[in-house]
Amino acid sequence: MSSLLSRLLLATVLCGWMAGAAAADRIVVTSTDQSESGLSDSDRRANAETIKHVLDVWVENESLETDRQIDVGVVSLTVDPGDAEVVVLAELRIAISDVHGQLVSVVSGTSKVSIPCRTYRAAALPKLRTEALIAATQAMLPKLRAHLHTAPAARVQSWSLVQRLGEWFARISPRPLG
Repeated sequence: MSSLLSRLLLATVLCGWMAGAAAADRIVVTSTDQSESGLSDSDRRANAETIKHVLDVWVENESLETDRQIDVGVVSLTVDPGDAEVVVLAELRIAISDVHGQLVSVVSGTSKVSIPCRTYRAAALPKLRTEALIAATQAMLPKLRAHLHTAPAARVQSWSLVQRLGEWFARISPRPLG
């Protein structure tokens, strides 16, 4: 029984890997956290992986017929503890290159997430940072779509993309804010 289960699991993993490899032939996404945020290396890697995951899911759901390299970086990730609220501001920049490494365009975006000081807890800060990074990435998607499509078409963000990102975010941050 466990042998059958192992084979089934292996087949599922291989199918997922092959599907991901087919999509990766067209668009490659890399990400880094270059911010002067004072975070540890592991936190910065986690930030980069968060952004990469959002873009990978988006690329998978888009019908893009282009070969491009997308390099995204966290330019700034700040926390401002104000009098009334704590504000987390994320600034991202995306460089889009062709298959030869020639820079095609640059897209940037920002996002601000805030929480009232009276409900803020220090343990919630990583979740607020993640929310700000995801929101900044999603804010750039319409601009990114226009740069990647040869004939930009107005597309509404699919519900499955929003649902998948929501489910993923719920898995990585199971505790509610506050």
